[in-house]
Amino acid sequence: MVFVLGCENQQSLVRKIRSTQQRQLVEETQQDDLAEGIGYVDRLVELNAEEAERQIAYHLNRWLEIRGGLDDGASLPDLFKPLNAIVDQGELERRFSQTQFDRTDILHLRNAFLFSRMVEHIDSPESMHDDPLLSDWLKSVRQQQGDKVADQLTTATRLADWLFRNIAWVPMQIGATAKPSEVPDGMVHEGPGYRQTVFQTAMRGRGDWMQRSRLFVELCYQANLDGLLVGINLNPAEVADPWAAGVAIGGEVYLFDFETGIFVPGPGGVGIATLSQARRDASVMRRMKVPGFFDYPIDKETLSSCIAILPVKPEAASPRLKLLNDSLTGKLRFRTHIDLPALVQRVDNAGGISGVRLWEVPLQAEVYQAAMEKSADRDANFAVFYRGKWAMLEEKFPSSERLKTARWRQLKGEFAENEEDGSQGARTLLLLSRSPEFEIDDLRTNVDLQNDYGVRRQANTTPEEYDRQIRAVQSLFRMTKRTATYWISLMQYDDGRFDDASNWFSQRVLLDDQQNVWGNSAKYNLARTYERLGKIDKAIEIYKTQGISNEHGHRIRARLLGKQDDES
Repeated sequence: MVFVLGCENQQSLVRKIRSTQQRQLVEETQQDDLAEGIGYVDRLVELNAEEAERQIAYHLNRWLEIRGGLDDGASLPDLFKPLNAIVDQGELERRFSQTQFDRTDILHLRNAFLFSRMVEHIDSPESMHDDPLLSDWLKSVRQQQGDKVADQLTTATRLADWLFRNIAWVPMQIGATAKPSEVPDGMVHEGPGYRQTVFQTAMRGRGDWMQRSRLFVELCYQANLDGLLVGINLNPAEVADPWAAGVAIGGEVYLFDFETGIFVPGPGGVGIATLSQARRDASVMRRMKVPGFFDYPIDKETLSSCIAILPVKPEAASPRLKLLNDSLTGKLRFRTHIDLPALVQRVDNAGGISGVRLWEVPLQAEVYQAAMEKSADRDANFAVFYRGKWAMLEEKFPSSERLKTARWRQLKGEFAENEEDGSQGARTLLLLSRSPEFEIDDLRTNVDLQNDYGVRRQANTTPEEYDRQIRAVQSLFRMTKRTATYWISLMQYDDGRFDDASNWFSQRVLLDDQQNVWGNSAKYNLARTYERLGKIDKAIEIYKTQGISNEHGHRIRARLLGKQDDES
């Protein structure tokens, strides 16, 4: 009997050991697949995109399968249903309730991953992204409202200030020399907000105020802040339109105007105004005017009825992204899911907000981009216009791939070489993208250089056609060089090398023979650099330059800066 009982105990122990080993194997396999999938997300921009997307989908769906999958039956929240004018109801429901990961999820994960790493870089304690105009106000907030509110406001102001400096302002309406074969219903060619995706806004470093506002809100979400757009209704018969970006902190909505390129100053020009203050104190909106130069269309009465507008897509609120969000830990951690009901409740309870709706622009940007790509595939002339503008960053040339990798690493704050894997940092890659001017000039006649740069003459190409191609490549390399130079200048500021930043902006980006699309933004950043160097008069002189883009917001900053200088 002792022998039999001993065998039974031994068998029970073996079963427990095997069960534990099996469970550990499953958990390790899950973690391996999860880590592998997220690892591809980190390298998505640097690898073959189609192959990387397949690998991400494979590993995440395998991870999901090993976990036992997801239950069917999740219902699309009612807030999404008005968006069926952009994407049909069935597609909205699929993107919310499907039980596997697909390409829309992967693009969402790419964005969320990038934005989370951007927040880590921008909001680091040693960052140079604090706005000197707000330092005393933030100290008073800490004394009066405590560390939590002050810490959240510090993060929000850093994100906004980084965007004001790093995402160059472009107007809402821009001209177009070529037209697509078709434009989606309800949209116009090169229309505001949706003419590029939020990912393109970050990578290209340029955007209209809607695009800059949306990127601010997305960064807020990764920083666990409740970002939103404040909607106002100038015409009672129409849907409320977004006016400014905001962040709900401590029951109040703090306001940032990405059209003028500055936070909305608080009462007396101190700190950042809340929506509640703007609704009860007429002087808040009056201070957004620049007498003799710029009026401002919003006043106290305009803000009598405001709603929160949220740029949340169905997949971001889906159960599968919640499961993924809850499973990411340690170095893999970033925010993949938005708890929409909780977010809606918090922003709806904030001061001055009387309702919530979802923004149609994120889905419009997807639909618009797909339509433009289709038109470019059909029409070579339109393809030159549509793809040529950002060929330096988005086409499959060696120089474009290098610039894209450099930008990806720059946004994540990876400026220097990685000592662990030996990979090059953004600064080195950008320096390599600055081709010498004599080489670019010699490209038309130097066959060896043409081979080095990957320029090939196709069969049956006439000398005239080939010469045009060479000139186009020269233009591409010059724009690549100008862009790399500007982005290096921004990194000098980010590193706190303000003397170097001043020299790069003034002596390289803004040279007469180097003028390009970055000129206006470089002037603003040069003024911001002068502020850091204590050259307040020189900064104000730039801010008051007539004809410069965002002159309205620059003059408001000059006024605040002059007031602060007088008081110090």
